[in-house]
Amino acid sequence: SDWLLKPSCPRELAFYEATRQLPLLAPLMPPYHGHLDGDLLILGDLTHTMQQPAVMDIKLGYRIYDVDATLEKRQRKQLKAIRYTNAALGFRICGVACP
Repeated sequence: SDWLLKPSCPRELAFYEATRQLPLLAPLMPPYHGHLDGDLLILGDLTHTMQQPAVMDIKLGYRIYDVDATLEKRQRKQLKAIRYTNAALGFRICGVACP
């Protein structure tokens, strides 16, 4: 298939809806085709034409918690950022899939 379903939250859904009005961002993002049941984004699969894609999941940023996070969750995420590379480098490689 040339699309995939991604679980999301209302804030992420609002982001994708808003970016429809910003065509300059389109080349930098997977195509957004709407949502199902309010919490599943329908996104274009950027690898669907590739025979053996190599994919890397990178999380960017020094702060890895949501601004609405509880104090407890912020503290947990701050410790995680220190344990991994977010606090020192501002990014973390979360996963890699290679053929």
